[in-house]
Amino acid sequence: MSQKERLNSLGKFKAEVIRVLVATDVGSLDIPTVELVINFDIPRDPTDYIHRVGRTARAGRGGVALSIVTERDIELVHNIEARINKKMEEWKINENKILESLNEVTIAKRVAAMHLHDTNFGATKEIRKKKRSTFETDHNNNHKNDRNLNKKVKKK
Repeated sequence: MSQKERLNSLGKFKAEVIRVLVATDVGSLDIPTVELVINFDIPRDPTDYIHRVGRTARAGRGGVALSIVTERDIELVHNIEARINKKMEEWKINENKILESLNEVTIAKRVAAMHLHDTNFGATKEIRKKKRSTFETDHNNNHKNDRNLNKKVKKK
């Protein structure tokens, strides 16, 4: 997604034109009307977690933070609980229901990945990266040649 598209989506979310914003990190966003933050991954630093979930409690408003955790995240959760001096509430789920949906999610991910591959998604980024690398290599080589030429001229 381009920067322009991200800013456009953020603007629509702030204006409450759209009600859901999916973002990789919301710690730096100042949006007073956020009611729910879902953490698909727990930040390694408790301060980052506090900033993320703090999006739900702006200007005296309340909100909910839901964190999806696995057994590998327990130490991170304990670190956060120690930092905020509060125990997080566990929300029990039916694991069998989740496993039933997992197949559908896996198929959807595979279809999406094939579509991205078929449409050369990301190809422009790779082309730009190669051009930039070639330009930098050429630029560095030219700079070295200029220095070598200056050395030769000074010797004469």
